[in-house]
Amino acid sequence: MADGFGGRLRDLRIARGWTQQQLAEASSVTRGALSHLEAGRRKPFSDTAERLASALGVSVAELLEGRRAAPAELVGLVSELAPRERQQLADYGEYLLRRQRAREATGAVIGRGSRRRIVSRQRSK
Repeated sequence: MADGFGGRLRDLRIARGWTQQQLAEASSVTRGALSHLEAGRRKPFSDTAERLASALGVSVAELLEGRRAAPAELVGLVSELAPRERQQLADYGEYLLRRQRAREATGAVIGRGSRRRIVSRQRSK
């Protein structure tokens, strides 16, 4: 997905195969306003962001910040944990994200068990 609100808005709209006019009709936001938002010439008011997120079927957090909301059942489980366990879970989640980003930057691990190998994402010359 593209960086910034306008890029995310455009990518989500295109992923659904919608024109700006179709999103405008689904969200009750004018096509002109959508054009300005996608181009980054305007920031959305909170009610506009809510209508756009609803029309696109995403959370406001995903639309505004590019992060997906956790499934409700996961939130429920985490809320039942003691504070120490919640912190451990958060620390482990951060560790997994750092590891994933490092793999994405250097290559991906493919295979199982002792047959793992690193496959570079760079083209060989």
